[in-house]
Amino acid sequence: MARLSKVAKPARAVEPDPAAELRKKFDRLGYLLDVERRNKPLMNELKALKDEVRGQFASHPAANPVRAEGNVYYIDLTACEERREVTDQKQAFEALQKAAGMEKLLEGLTLPFKLLDAWLDTDQQKAFVKKERTGARDVSAVLKAPQVIAA
Repeated sequence: MARLSKVAKPARAVEPDPAAELRKKFDRLGYLLDVERRNKPLMNELKALKDEVRGQFASHPAANPVRAEGNVYYIDLTACEERREVTDQKQAFEALQKAAGMEKLLEGLTLPFKLLDAWLDTDQQKAFVKKERTGARDVSAVLKAPQVIAA
């Protein structure tokens, strides 16, 4: 007679522990922040070298890319980025006011606080300036003491 084998019951799914997952994310973030901190001198050197190399080609035509050759690497520099600048603020403002009207123009403007602070004191600004802590938080990591890590 043929022997029937028992069919194994499926294992119960283990529910993930959200707190444990979050702790893993915190530890990964801490590690990456530590790597970032330790690599800061290299990143500073990188920035300085990039600036120095860009300076070597300052007289090169801005619209043309450049390839520089080292002993081991080619270094490619793109064409200079294109930037726009308003050269006559008054003329631009008047043209916008004529095209859009004052209401639409004001809706599209963002007044810099540097300008407001230069001409208006805090009391004068209270009627139209709101101050709240809604910005991003800075994130840093602190390595736990060795006896805490082992626990």
